[in-house]
Amino acid sequence: MDDAPPDSEDDSSISDDEILYRRIAHYGSGGLVAVDAITGLRRPSSGAFKSDDDGISVYLDGVLSEMGLGPQDLVRAPQNAVVAFQAAVPRQLSLGVVRDAWPTGTDDDDHPRNAAHALIVGFLRLSGKERRHQKALAQSCDWVIDPGAPSSDP
Repeated sequence: MDDAPPDSEDDSSISDDEILYRRIAHYGSGGLVAVDAITGLRRPSSGAFKSDDDGISVYLDGVLSEMGLGPQDLVRAPQNAVVAFQAAVPRQLSLGVVRDAWPTGTDDDDHPRNAAHALIVGFLRLSGKERRHQKALAQSCDWVIDPGAPSSDP
């Protein structure tokens, strides 16, 4: 395992048990969902965890819950999916999790869900190992909202 993230790149007030939600905005577009060739099970692809310059956007379950919100409040369009994983996962990959409440420049800056916004940070230190870390994050997820799930209707 790589070295732990510097203290400035991890918020110790976010417990390892905290559930992080990641919205996959364009679920239907290619490259964001992988299908296991043997089991046929679907999971987010590493492309769903591509970092922006400031990190990977996630939402803190504890903050959402305090506000009476849940993962359904992250959905902004019918093709949005939501996955969940614990904050311990990026930390095990030597990444950090930091609060980033009320980010600016969104098309809905005033929505209450933005109080729960956080970032997975530390990708700039990875020097060529980004894809491996993205894949590990993707493999750690559980679907919470999956618009592409097979229908159980006959």
